[in-house]
Amino acid sequence: MPCGSCARRRRPQRFEGIVSGSRRKPRKATSSSGRVGQSGPVAAWQTPPLYIMRRKGRSRRRSAIGRQSRGRIERQMGSPRQGGLSIGGLTPKNVLPLRRRESAAECLVPCLAPRQSPQSRGRQRGSACLPGFHPARPRPLFIPARWRYPCPGSSFWPHGTSWRNRIMMRRHPCGVVVGLWIGFSSAAFAAEPIGFRSARPVWPKGRETEMNLTVGFRAVIEAPAEKGPKVVLRVAASTIYRAWLNGEFLGCGPARGPHGHYRVDAWDLTGKLKPGKNLAAIEVAGYNSNSYCFLDQPSFCQAEITAGDRVLASTAGEGVRFAAGVLDYRLQKVQRYSFQRPFIEVYALRPGWDRWFRDAAFPSGGLVPELDKDRAELRRQLKQVLEEVAKPPADAAPPRPGSETKPPASPPVASAPPAEKGREKDKPSRGDRPGEAADELASLRREIHSAQADSDASQKKAAELQRQLEALDKDIQAVRAQNEQMRRQVEAYRAQIELRRGDPWAASLWVPVDAAVQPPKAFLDRHAPYPEFALKRPTRLVAVGRLQRRDKVENLWKDRALVAVGPKLKGFPEPQLAVIPSIDMQHWVTAEKTVRDEAWAAPRLGERALAIADFGANLTGFLGAHWTCSKPSRIALTFDEILTDGDVDFKRLGCVNVVTCDVQPGEYRVESIEPYTMRYLKLHCLKGECQIHDAYLREYAHPEPRAARFHASDERLNRLFAAGVLTFRQNALDIFMDCPSRERAGWLCDSFFTARVAADLAGNTAIERNFFQNFLLPERFDHLPDGMLPMCYPADHYDGVYIPNWAMWFVVQLEEYAARGGDQATVAALRPKVFRLFDFLKKYENSDGLLEKLPSWVFVEWSKANDFVQDVNYPTNMLYAGALAAASRLYDAPELAAKAQRIRAAVLRQSFDGQFFVDNALRRDGKLQTTRNRSEVCQYFAFYFGVADRKTHAELWRVLRDEFGPQREKTKAHAEVHPANSFIGNMLRMELLSEADRGQQILDESVAYLLYMADRTGTLWENVGAYASCNHGFASHVVHTLYRDILGVRRVDAAARRLTIRFQDLKLAACEGELPTPEGPIALSWSVQGDLLQYALKHPPGYQATIENVSGKRLQAKQPAL
Repeated sequence: MPCGSCARRRRPQRFEGIVSGSRRKPRKATSSSGRVGQSGPVAAWQTPPLYIMRRKGRSRRRSAIGRQSRGRIERQMGSPRQGGLSIGGLTPKNVLPLRRRESAAECLVPCLAPRQSPQSRGRQRGSACLPGFHPARPRPLFIPARWRYPCPGSSFWPHGTSWRNRIMMRRHPCGVVVGLWIGFSSAAFAAEPIGFRSARPVWPKGRETEMNLTVGFRAVIEAPAEKGPKVVLRVAASTIYRAWLNGEFLGCGPARGPHGHYRVDAWDLTGKLKPGKNLAAIEVAGYNSNSYCFLDQPSFCQAEITAGDRVLASTAGEGVRFAAGVLDYRLQKVQRYSFQRPFIEVYALRPGWDRWFRDAAFPSGGLVPELDKDRAELRRQLKQVLEEVAKPPADAAPPRPGSETKPPASPPVASAPPAEKGREKDKPSRGDRPGEAADELASLRREIHSAQADSDASQKKAAELQRQLEALDKDIQAVRAQNEQMRRQVEAYRAQIELRRGDPWAASLWVPVDAAVQPPKAFLDRHAPYPEFALKRPTRLVAVGRLQRRDKVENLWKDRALVAVGPKLKGFPEPQLAVIPSIDMQHWVTAEKTVRDEAWAAPRLGERALAIADFGANLTGFLGAHWTCSKPSRIALTFDEILTDGDVDFKRLGCVNVVTCDVQPGEYRVESIEPYTMRYLKLHCLKGECQIHDAYLREYAHPEPRAARFHASDERLNRLFAAGVLTFRQNALDIFMDCPSRERAGWLCDSFFTARVAADLAGNTAIERNFFQNFLLPERFDHLPDGMLPMCYPADHYDGVYIPNWAMWFVVQLEEYAARGGDQATVAALRPKVFRLFDFLKKYENSDGLLEKLPSWVFVEWSKANDFVQDVNYPTNMLYAGALAAASRLYDAPELAAKAQRIRAAVLRQSFDGQFFVDNALRRDGKLQTTRNRSEVCQYFAFYFGVADRKTHAELWRVLRDEFGPQREKTKAHAEVHPANSFIGNMLRMELLSEADRGQQILDESVAYLLYMADRTGTLWENVGAYASCNHGFASHVVHTLYRDILGVRRVDAAARRLTIRFQDLKLAACEGELPTPEGPIALSWSVQGDLLQYALKHPPGYQATIENVSGKRLQAKQPAL
């Protein structure tokens, strides 16, 4: 039900715009100045610059609202001090003018009247239109701009939203926006509002832009005595955080969002609390450095623990306050991990370093509790002085009784009438004579004036003394803060000197700081599933040995992340670094090594000893270890995905795969805050000695897809499927990443292939929705030309580099996202960005309509093809035609389809030499001259994007099909055509073979291309060789290939509930598998006996299945097993 204010004058209303079956032309909305959904107060309301719902009779409605008095609105909303709602900093006084700007805001103010109906009292508190808000707990409401209101039939709506409520929310635009950004959350917490009840963002005062500052937040809460209310910890941060409850790992985050927006994680504590006191702790790494995996935004932490409607703890809000402390045991001035990721981890520890998050009795004042004591003593002294000043002087004459209340007496009358004489006797006497009474009155007045003057003087003196004390207090606090800062600096300098000498650093445990409130933030739902954190331990002990330190290193490796630090790559310059592990570890070499290859057993490491452990497969997670040292020691952990010459090369991938710890004697349990990827772990004891008790990796991966399975009679295919699933899980968490190691970046083009696998294994588009939403919300991308999309995002590209090809792949993927049932509101909202991209590309079209001399990084694939991108690159123009055609189908723009066809014709005319397509043409003397540069991937682009097909270029197709492929490395056929790489040529080859129903060839070539990768690392690689990432998200596409071309689940249209099964001619005895969908699983199994193929199919109710048979065998359906 709408609130009472919006229910007035309810009458049938007519809408025009995006309505199912509507043929009316939608109106393009206009926008006003100002931005909604940004941090801080909002200056003006901005309606979405997309197609919105326009109601007939708008002007009459708006004028009626305009006539409402400001007082009535204040009565409806309440003032912020009285528990009213504030909208991004707007108060009732300045909301009224803004409501007259655009029709989309008409219902905004009336819908904000707080109320609590009997139906909502047990559910949520606050307005029916604003779930989760309560009038007694005001907080800013941020409404992102540039958002459209979807039609009731759109997949935008959460599962279970009735059609009546969808229509009702469309009539209340604010309800749609609030529902999208605040009311809707993940399935695990469907009833919980997005955002916070009272918490505010905080960070150490004045240090929110400081690089690589690690801060801890802790709060001790009492477990609720009553049973029933769900206890939830909500956390938001600008960069990586991890949380503990009573010292036990709880989770990490955040899910990444676009510039100016932050996703909220919610961790259920209900079953984890113990009776009595519980310690919740959060560690946040504030990087403030541009990278490919985190945005360079001011650091903050906003956290809150709620039990039902009650706030138990929060940052700068209700309940117990989270105390903040700087964690100095993680060294701040260290080098970057890689060009694409921020800082490495270097620790200096002593026993008790982890008490702040494990021990509830640990004082929040930490090692300097005298500061709190001094403040308390100062306040006590100030109170005592003020009390002394307020006392009257000891020699002051006491006031006469009743003199404060009785007025001065009048002179007595000489004689009174007889009737008054009786009452005259009862009055108090003022003297025997009139003169004495006058003298007494004058004396009394002088005493009053004197007392008043003394009182005024005392008050002035007290006020002056109080001002002096306050000024003194400020001076004392400033001096103490300055001394504390100097102490920290001295301690840091001493630590650097001692570390350079090789001595352990007696690090601080917890330096308490004042957490200053930061500007308000705009929050988004997480949407993506929460990761799994299973502990993975080594399976084998590969080798043990001894280390030797050499004084000089030939060809010392220094990555650009170390030497290229500057305005375009933020970090600490090399002279400022406390330690440089990438250089130090190059001085240590393996002098002796004994191959063990035995079951893992935690070793004891003496000085300069080593041990190499094998996790059995390439895994990603947080590296942890438990050890005991009897003397000051230095432990180094290096790791990699493969062994190089039987050893771990920490720099193989161009990263600093090193975590070092300097420790005092004692027992330690250490776990990294950043996730790393490895199969092999090398433990070094560079100094001292230690007993290793445990080593592990806390897995950081997408939840195990338990509803998806595949099994074939050929065991090689099962190994490929398992490797594809493991690769996908490590590269699909909150966004689709290229790799979980070197970059952890949301790369376009990689995402095109990984998104298909997500639909197969997860049965939804939740991660892909985040992926596109991140590109949607920013108005523009700094450091990039207008219209261009980042090559990977969320990321900051201060160097201005972008890949125009990847922006075109964005459009191609967007069409598939819409077909997969992705929410149509996001697709429609991205329309302006798509057309602005085409406007940007149009500037580089030549007279033939082809793109020429595209700026920045023109990228085809990791092969020789990338050397042929000068001037007119034909694979790029083939992709351009494919992107235009996809946009024409998405947005019903036939002019784009016609343009795509003209581009294809021009490419065909210029690029095809009668045998192969050439890669590029160079402009010389004003004329284009086609080169003889030819690559394998160029041929695949031509077929994939419709420049050629199997009929028009039958001979070329035959050559590609029969003479190319994995065997060409041996046959050396067509050596003048440069071979393709895994990314993306071999992927496109599989797509073309699938369109031609070459199932057996797909099976054989998939084994040849990928099985050696799966057998070596358990994951699939970026390239055909192990010279880069051995865990790349796009390569998980083999899962989609196995489902589609081997099992036979050709197409799943969840939106239309249609299913296509196609059986191919395969040399397999049997195959079975299962895929999840929102409505339930699809299960298919088949087996072959002679020329008979028997199959069993089970699908959700309401699905329509189409069976296609190209196997050449007879089909027989059988009842599926339950």
